[in-house]
Amino acid sequence: RLHAQPVYELPQGDRTGRIAHFEFLLRLADEDGREITPWQIIQSAERYGLMRDIDRWVIRQALSHMNALATRDGGWPHDVGFSINLSGQSAADATLIDFIREQYEIYDIDPARVWFEITETAAISHFATAVELAQDIRKLGSAIALDDFGSGLSSFGYLKNLPVDVLKIDGQFVRELASNPIDREMVRAISQIARAMNIRTVAEFVEDAQTMQALTDIGIDFAQGYHIARPLPMDEAIQLLEPAFEAVAGQTQRAA
Repeated sequence: RLHAQPVYELPQGDRTGRIAHFEFLLRLADEDGREITPWQIIQSAERYGLMRDIDRWVIRQALSHMNALATRDGGWPHDVGFSINLSGQSAADATLIDFIREQYEIYDIDPARVWFEITETAAISHFATAVELAQDIRKLGSAIALDDFGSGLSSFGYLKNLPVDVLKIDGQFVRELASNPIDREMVRAISQIARAMNIRTVAEFVEDAQTMQALTDIGIDFAQGYHIARPLPMDEAIQLLEPAFEAVAGQTQRAA
């Protein structure tokens, strides 16, 4: 099943601060109903060569959820988007782009609503095919987010040659940001480089108000973590947007 975790747009300039995005996250329960960790799922699936199939299942389910939201009463705010993760095996799959294009057509999805996330490690391990896939996804109109950015030793070097729209800053730099000046300056450096390259930034593992304020002061665009909300079943996650949905529905009724 899929859960979703909100991504919060930090208040800066004309932005007032709001939930602007959701990341789809895979969850699996065992026979007794206990939740299996995502790492256990991925580790086993990679060992048995199942990640491509799982990624395609996630893409179908995610786009189905998006289609259901788009057709509900009042629709949804036009600027709320969603992220879908891709594994290293999918990053090396030359046929994936045709599958994504087909699913967009089936579920009538605006590609501009979607970010596809690839970890820095996966992108580097399958560099040539990952670059080609990223270019093709961007041609469809979707964005590419580089996840866990900063976890590799050559992050900035690869960034010059990767077609990327969003950087998700690795949590190791964010967890102690409020109290650790070195982490703070590293995040500031990432923010400055990203801004120069017209790339948006997301800080992961934001777990308290002090960290969120520090990220706002640095100029990071988005925050994601338990301080905002834990991953939730899709229906519960979307309830966080209910005031926005009501506003859109009210505008629709007034227009009618």
